[in-house]
Amino acid sequence: MLKLVVLTLPILIVLAQERPKTTDSSSVELVPISEIPHSCDSPPSHGYGIVNGGLEKCNKYLSENGERNQEDDAYEAYKCKNLRVNGEIVDGKCQCKEKWKGPLCNEFVGCPEGHSIRDRVCTPNRCYHDGVLSVGSTKVECKCKTPWDGQWCERLACWRKTSKDHERRWRNAGDKCICADGFTGDDCETITKCKNGELKSNRCICPEGWKGELCERECKPGVTCAAPGFFFGLFAVLVPLVGALFIRFN
Repeated sequence: MLKLVVLTLPILIVLAQERPKTTDSSSVELVPISEIPHSCDSPPSHGYGIVNGGLEKCNKYLSENGERNQEDDAYEAYKCKNLRVNGEIVDGKCQCKEKWKGPLCNEFVGCPEGHSIRDRVCTPNRCYHDGVLSVGSTKVECKCKTPWDGQWCERLACWRKTSKDHERRWRNAGDKCICADGFTGDDCETITKCKNGELKSNRCICPEGWKGELCERECKPGVTCAAPGFFFGLFAVLVPLVGALFIRFN
């Protein structure tokens, strides 16, 4: 069992470096629509509920008093902007635009039940690339698998494939990710050259005034030349080595 843990630890470390889109631009966790209850009776921590066929922010919904007033009008405007994909205000109330229906005004009339329309084609998922339709602090958007980004997971973001210290290893190339200049390997983990430094044991030794994995960024010596990513990289290299030695001698 211990051997298995040692073997899988390097894999877990690599996977942990990926950064799928799970939060919105305000770092608020995105809540999948499928996890939102069909009630505001006992609002969950995220505060959303689906009531009378529509997505609601429970505290705002419960505070409506039945008579039209300025606060209720403000909430209806908020709802159309933030909680509906295709909504419009009619007589002070937010409702789905023509040919749209569903809790988010996201289902297209004319497509199979529960389907939306994307690029003029009926689809069961409004999100691209297997994203998950969710709601954040300011709008309806999608949780995205690595390496996709954007409101609907429509935008390639290769920096999401690795940790912040190593995000310069990848670059976008059309609809796929490739290694940036100076890197190679399945995970772009091997350095092939240094921009301003000497390559030793798959690491660039930077001269004074330069930093970064390839010594590609200028810095002020003693002030901004720290290299925190080095220790993470050293750890990632040592773990599989220690694992191999453990298995050999046990």
